[in-house]
Amino acid sequence: SSGINAESLQEAMKSNLFVMENKGNNFVPLKEFRRPGPKYTRKNFSPEQIEGLEAAFQEHRFVKKDLRKELARKLNLSERSISYWFQNKRARSKPPITMSSEAALKAAQQQHGLEPQQQLDQQQQSQQDSLVAALQQSIQQSCAT
Repeated sequence: SSGINAESLQEAMKSNLFVMENKGNNFVPLKEFRRPGPKYTRKNFSPEQIEGLEAAFQEHRFVKKDLRKELARKLNLSERSISYWFQNKRARSKPPITMSSEAALKAAQQQHGLEPQQQLDQQQQSQQDSLVAALQQSIQQSCAT
């Protein structure tokens, strides 16, 4: 029928080397599993390739199809690796994100769950509570004497 006997099927299932597909009551290997490991190995660009890519980046921050093909041919790289290089270069060349003091204050207030007005209200309430407590203490002392 499918060319696989029960013994080889059991062996394949034990070794976990096949993805099995159910065909009626018959399980048949659909394809072999890839061994675990990297799908590709990272290749470093040569200094000449980097120089060519950097020069192109100085002129064009985004690489169009024609330029990508030309660079691929000249630098002996794949078009995909050129696209990725440009994408990574744009990300690396972004200025670092910094916060103004106002933004930092707002972020700190949000982190503590307080809006600016709420924080002001809390400070005022705290000052009022302190004044009331001081007045009560002063009244109690004057009544005691």
